[in-house]
Amino acid sequence: MQQNFNQSFQGFSDASRVWIYSANREITVNESSFIQDNLAEFTKQWATHGKDLIASAEVFLNNFIVFVVDESKVKASGCSIDSSVRFIKSIGSELKIDFFNRLSVLIENNGVLQRIHYNELKSFPDSILFDTSIQNLGEFRSYFAINLSESKLFTLI
Repeated sequence: MQQNFNQSFQGFSDASRVWIYSANREITVNESSFIQDNLAEFTKQWATHGKDLIASAEVFLNNFIVFVVDESKVKASGCSIDSSVRFIKSIGSELKIDFFNRLSVLIENNGVLQRIHYNELKSFPDSILFDTSIQNLGEFRSYFAINLSESKLFTLI
């Protein structure tokens, strides 16, 4: 089931900034379509201090919303980041999905996606972790789905 993220967000450099929002439950096909349509509209008009951001966003694995911004020309500001958070909160409220519970993590264990509490990670050392702490596209492409034992989190638990 492990997905290859190497080809994600074609046209964006590895240095592009990334924000990952994890849903507290699986996003249905209809919800995913609704979210993707709204993401396209949001990123088209997403701006900082009157300058358009070079941005994109996608739903991954029916569990994550991932934003990417190429900051080589225009950097995302606090205000623009706040607007994306408000957007995610609005989508979450409408669909009754919590995208802000950081104690819930998604792993792939024996080919099956499982949502577990952060404190349970020790029980699944051979699983694949989907790391939402990633901050740039290069990391996302290479380390979003990583063996738990190789992740930064494993040393913290």
